[in-house]
Amino acid sequence: MANYDYLPNGTVTINGVSTQTTDTNSYLPQMEVGLQMTKLSIKRKPEKRHVWVNNATRQLLWGKPSSRGNGRGAADGGVDLCDVKEVRRGWHDFHESNRSTGDPRLPVRQTFSVLHGTGFVLSSTAFTAPSENDAAFWVAGINSIVSDSLIADYRTRVKRWLRKEFQHLCISNEKENLQPKNVNASLKQFISRVSYKRSFSSSHVQQLVSSLHNGKTDFAFSDFLEFYLGLVYEESIFLFVASTYSGCRGCSEGLTTEEFSRFLATEQFELESDIDRVESLMCRFVDDSRTDSDVIFLTRSEFLDYLYSSTNSILDPRRPAHDMSLPLCDYWIATSHNTYLGSDQFYGESSVECYARALRAGCRCVELDCWDGPTGSPIIYHGRTLTSKLAFLDALNAINANAFVASPFPLILSIEDHCGLAQQRVMASQFVKVFGDRLLTSLDDQTVLPSPSQLLNKIIIKHKKLPEGQDESSFSYDIGEEADLENNTRNGVLYLEDPVLRQWEPHLFVLKGPFLYYTVETGCWVPGVGGGVEPDLPPARRHTKCPWFHGNLGPNARTVAERLLLQERYPDGTFLVRESGTFVGDYSLSFVWANTVYHCRIKSSQISGTTKYYILEGSAFNCVYDLINVYKETPLKGDTFELLLGDTVPQVTDHAQMEWYHGSTTRLQAEEYLRRMPLDGPSSCGKANPTRTA
Repeated sequence: MANYDYLPNGTVTINGVSTQTTDTNSYLPQMEVGLQMTKLSIKRKPEKRHVWVNNATRQLLWGKPSSRGNGRGAADGGVDLCDVKEVRRGWHDFHESNRSTGDPRLPVRQTFSVLHGTGFVLSSTAFTAPSENDAAFWVAGINSIVSDSLIADYRTRVKRWLRKEFQHLCISNEKENLQPKNVNASLKQFISRVSYKRSFSSSHVQQLVSSLHNGKTDFAFSDFLEFYLGLVYEESIFLFVASTYSGCRGCSEGLTTEEFSRFLATEQFELESDIDRVESLMCRFVDDSRTDSDVIFLTRSEFLDYLYSSTNSILDPRRPAHDMSLPLCDYWIATSHNTYLGSDQFYGESSVECYARALRAGCRCVELDCWDGPTGSPIIYHGRTLTSKLAFLDALNAINANAFVASPFPLILSIEDHCGLAQQRVMASQFVKVFGDRLLTSLDDQTVLPSPSQLLNKIIIKHKKLPEGQDESSFSYDIGEEADLENNTRNGVLYLEDPVLRQWEPHLFVLKGPFLYYTVETGCWVPGVGGGVEPDLPPARRHTKCPWFHGNLGPNARTVAERLLLQERYPDGTFLVRESGTFVGDYSLSFVWANTVYHCRIKSSQISGTTKYYILEGSAFNCVYDLINVYKETPLKGDTFELLLGDTVPQVTDHAQMEWYHGSTTRLQAEEYLRRMPLDGPSSCGKANPTRTA
């Protein structure tokens, strides 16, 4: 396994790390123009890309360089800067075992990686700049812009997000603004994509659109912003507060400083009556055009902006610092369980990057599940499951490099030890070798635990010891009942019927003793099992892991699809997706309607440098996966049908297509064929005879 070079001096982190930043405005002019760099990829060759920052949406974008000079073309990829968690020197990927080391001549000091995402598992995008100075400038610039984006006021952050969504809708329609004929479809696409949960009727949406679009030739961003406010904000909340605290004055104007102060004291229990502080708080949400007015007040949308913002957090940011001089056992400690896993504890991938991620997020206790390794050195994985394995030494190196990046307080390593004595000795020597003076090996006072302040930058090993008076010959390890579900009889995937939706969903099951445990979550991805999408699969390939995708059905794909759909009495809406046999790069949607199979071409086209997929003009999607999910909820309309996509057709078993499969061959025939083979090794597979052992 590759030994990663985690260099604190070459790393700029965003969360939990104090860094010196320069004014964002000193970076933006040059970063908006952009720079030509080399974009690195695990599965592709390095590609030249022009990289720039869109300040209006706070995105890092890249696209093919323009043929005219050193300019840029349309963007073909990007990262939301608010989702950036770290910027590192060098090439780093979250799943280290899948990372290609690339060209050994890769200029590390000119290369940087942007780690981004909203979950624990991060995506990584890496670039090589023309020079070390350019790389340093972009690392510092991205760091500064991300910091500025995260501390921006709520209204600014919402507007940037809406601007990005509006541009996405306009790109889909190849216009700067939304056209009248595309407004309804585009807004439905927006609502579907952001997973908006509030119940509303189509008539309410139509009423909002009509009120904003009255007589206009197009639908501009200002209209889109008003649509969002009308859709999301509950006006009754404001009317209640305004009528309660505005006295005799009409409540339609807004809340004055005195009224807002009474609201803070009565409803929010912020009892300070400092009018200047209240006025300063209001100015953070008041429109800039009214901040110089003699009378400051909050309008409906401004008041609701305050309610939804982090400013209205239940936590008091002015709370005093904790006293860290008490014994270690007197504190709640941020602890990670199965730290090495990036996803589920049955099939998940183990990665050193998980340790780096947890430690940089402020975690002070991480877990190492240690098992005897095949080469004489321990390995880490979730025992008796299909999780991947991680070298113990690689984990220690990652922990040592990231242990005190986010906090100087002591780090506890919780060891779940399944190793024999020989490899336990290896573990002990590696602890000492990797951690050195950081490792806590003795205590001055054996009666009272030291305080966090006394253990700054120390690493503590939490592990069971042999009972007093026993030697190594009496050693045995009892897994016990507390060791998760590792000591199980059997585990795998079974389907349960949802009592409400009446659909069968996959769950992970574990049989342990007399009990059968299963996960509450459904739709989890399991290799070879439908009902979910592989974690971190690129959007353009998500459909390849779905049960409804049948791939290439051969030269007679249309006929094969019809045979699959008509072999059973499937209900209307049953469908499959296949590669188009006529148009290379496109797909075909085949479905049943009124006992007849229909075929719709899923077209693809380049829109502003980005590949879009669509069936109907004006409704384009980023990937086939999104397109299918939308038509499961939004009717697909044609001249002779109108339906929602429903059940999927079972995929053709792969073995039936293999050259080694002989479905009609008997056992005697198979034995005769194999006798004729001059070498050991050849084999064949056929259907078993039900009357005898195959």
